[in-house]
Amino acid sequence: MTRNRPAWALTLVTAACVLLTLDITIVNVALPAVRDDLGSGLSGLQWVINAYTLVFASVLLTAGSLADSAGRRRVFTGGLAVFTLASLACGLAPSTVALNVSRAVQGLGGAFAFAPAMALIAGSYGGAARTKAIAIFGAATMGAGALGPLAGGVLVETLGWRSMFLLNVPLGAALLWLALRRLDADPPTGRVRLDLVGVVTLTTGVGAVTLALLRGADQGWSSTATLAQAGVGVLALAVFAVSQIRGAHPLLDLSLFRIRSFTGAAVSALLVRVVGFGLMAYLVLFLAAGYSYDAFDVGLRLLALSAPLMAGGLVAVRLGARVPPGGLIAAGFVVSAAGLAALTAADAGGSWARLLPGLVLLGSGLGLVSTPGMTVVMSVVPPSRTGTASGVIQSFLPLGTTLGTAVFGVMFSAHLHEAAGAAPALAGLDAGARERVADALEAGRIDAVAAAVPESLREAATAFGRDALAGALGLLGVAGAVVALAGAVLGALLIRRGDLLHTGAAGEAAEKSPADAP
Repeated sequence: MTRNRPAWALTLVTAACVLLTLDITIVNVALPAVRDDLGSGLSGLQWVINAYTLVFASVLLTAGSLADSAGRRRVFTGGLAVFTLASLACGLAPSTVALNVSRAVQGLGGAFAFAPAMALIAGSYGGAARTKAIAIFGAATMGAGALGPLAGGVLVETLGWRSMFLLNVPLGAALLWLALRRLDADPPTGRVRLDLVGVVTLTTGVGAVTLALLRGADQGWSSTATLAQAGVGVLALAVFAVSQIRGAHPLLDLSLFRIRSFTGAAVSALLVRVVGFGLMAYLVLFLAAGYSYDAFDVGLRLLALSAPLMAGGLVAVRLGARVPPGGLIAAGFVVSAAGLAALTAADAGGSWARLLPGLVLLGSGLGLVSTPGMTVVMSVVPPSRTGTASGVIQSFLPLGTTLGTAVFGVMFSAHLHEAAGAAPALAGLDAGARERVADALEAGRIDAVAAAVPESLREAATAFGRDALAGALGLLGVAGAVVALAGAVLGALLIRRGDLLHTGAAGEAAEKSPADAP
């Protein structure tokens, strides 16, 4: 394969992946605007996020394998083209359904662009320069995800929510043009083998289970629809697992998980997105509803999370040479757990500064976890399998966002409905009216809470609504803290410096890369 010019490879690939990552979190602050413009409840708003991340996660494994065999630049540029065209469709969407379908196509293009990203960078550098380049890529993409709410807030308040997607069109086109001119074409390394059974069963399984989680509260957890969705999902995932064990060319290369550190990095990637980006939608709804903030104000407050996240990523880069990656990841998860637990101090309608310590700690911890994980992955597999390994690990990132959004959504909804059913402030209301109050809170509509009750109860119902939202956020914080502590234990136990040094050195020797400096 021809060597990519290192500076161009790092700059273009990182810029493209920043754009793709922004599209995971930038929409969070736009949810109230989308709700008002297109009309949608909590489930529809969740799919604005999950339609992108679910397809993204489901296709990344295929895209990673395809990149190794069909050519990494070809897959990268093709994915970027699809993402750019789908962004145009999102910006012009006339309904929530059309928006969610377009978001799914966006996720498809994003997956094909993202999967070979780390392999393109790793193939352009060697030695210590490779580790530094991957760390820069990881810090930039994670920082972009953290800055997404602020960027989204600025765009929503100045140009409207559709601008978040329409601006992707010129940016994506420019990056595509530069990539075709500046990235060296790499010839295919072998015949393309597509595991159709794996693609279909993985996508069906993850999609059906997520659908059951998102729709369970509305449909009823014991309803035929919910049980059928969950059953189809579990069956499809079981078939997927069997096909990966017995298939001649499996989608998921299970042999990679024999490397204990690779498994630890994959689990860490999943859990850091569960507790970070999975919680983001509900944090945004709380800030918007509890304090009546507009999109820009929400994004501005979330700088308390995003700035420490980027700082934590930079600290992780500097500490990487002196602190074992497993210890660094474990420490980051512990700091994140402390920040999540501190969200129990939320007080809607009071001072938002009560959230400040929790947001700072959470951002700092997420930054410490995210950067070393990518370095581990690229250092423990042979160079010929970096595209596949990159696809595996990158699929765990949006999958974590999807899983966190769905599971936290179930908890968020259940808490609000339970609180509405037992609230003394709603005394005298029938069960239907209490459900309408809970539905309004799910969508972050404090004004709709007041409209759903008699005038004599409006002040009390509004106060109840803010308290219920604070309680729901606190519950998610505690649950997230438990997940983060589990991540700390697994990171410390699974990720070993010995794996990093031995396999990474072998990989370097096999590749014999002359490009040792950025």
